[in-house]
Amino acid sequence: MNELPDRVSDDTDVATPNAARMYDYALGGYHNFAVDRASWRQIEEVTPNARRIVHSHRAFLGRAVRRLAERGVRQFLDIGAGLPTLGNTHEAARDADPAARVIYVDNDPLVVVQSRALLRDEPRTRVIEGDLRHPEDVLYHPEVLDLLDFAEPVAILMVDVPGPVPDEPGIVARFGEACVSGSHLVVSGRTAGELAAMLAGFDVVDPGVVPAADWHPDPLATDPLLTTPLDPPLDEPLAAVAQKR
Repeated sequence: MNELPDRVSDDTDVATPNAARMYDYALGGYHNFAVDRASWRQIEEVTPNARRIVHSHRAFLGRAVRRLAERGVRQFLDIGAGLPTLGNTHEAARDADPAARVIYVDNDPLVVVQSRALLRDEPRTRVIEGDLRHPEDVLYHPEVLDLLDFAEPVAILMVDVPGPVPDEPGIVARFGEACVSGSHLVVSGRTAGELAAMLAGFDVVDPGVVPAADWHPDPLATDPLLTTPLDPPLDEPLAAVAQKR
């Protein structure tokens, strides 16, 4: 089946696999095409636990966002967001606070176009094209400044962002410098050393840098990919939430 999902622009390339649509398929979404599904199945042949890893990242994202929203954080800047598919940031935030505001950032213009179409009826959610390697372009984007108030705490999300996060000249620190005390950084998918470097200047909150599944696990979770024990056990991706001093 190669039918177009709802709200896709006419110029969408349905012949070339797209990482964000592959991620959507892995999560059980339907904003993907046959070429994306075929490419994802090739990944699973090499990495059999790939789907579980994706679900683990997304479950951590949802728990972290809800927990922060419950504690009064109402603004979220989701960098490297991909498509706003199942378990997305704005829905998780509004579960706790209907007034929460979310900016999705992605460096793929096709993903941005599709995401804007999907979210056109969401007045407190915006999608912009941007790259974490250029913090000021993201932070001073007109739509970011229109929706977010950096005089109040902001949660910056970098969950399962693919590829290396460059540290010159202090990419993550520059995002942090734009935020007031009480802001948060939510990260996953790096080594312990990489996470420690990213979180410099922030205080890691309980339970620290831990496997994503161990960060305030939900006792009512029903996702079979995450509740079924693996033999041998999966080396879970690490995750952490930290607060700016």
